[in-house]
Amino acid sequence: MRVKKRGMTASLLWGVLALGVGAAAGAFAMVDVVGAKVHRAQAVNEARSIADMADNVGTWASTYKGVWIKDDGLTAKGVDIGSRIDTQRYKQSSEETDPHGVFDTYHRKNPALI
Repeated sequence: MRVKKRGMTASLLWGVLALGVGAAAGAFAMVDVVGAKVHRAQAVNEARSIADMADNVGTWASTYKGVWIKDDGLTAKGVDIGSRIDTQRYKQSSEETDPHGVFDTYHRKNPALI
């Protein structure tokens, strides 16, 4: 009789162990699925926010018919820095009397490219 009890107890312990391992695996799979859904939803929300910001900047630039960008002089000579509508040059300081002094160059960027 003792042999049957031991065998039955061992079977019961193995069954409980298998049930526990199965439950842990199921819980891990559920956490992975839920985590993936949360990650995907967050990525979609961030993408929508960025697209909304880009749309707002484009609308703002269209209101002013473009944006003036200062040429920093780092572009190599003969290289087009992009589509521009207009170019203006201004002296860096109004105190300078030299007509060939240092000028700042600004390019008005096309709002469609923004």
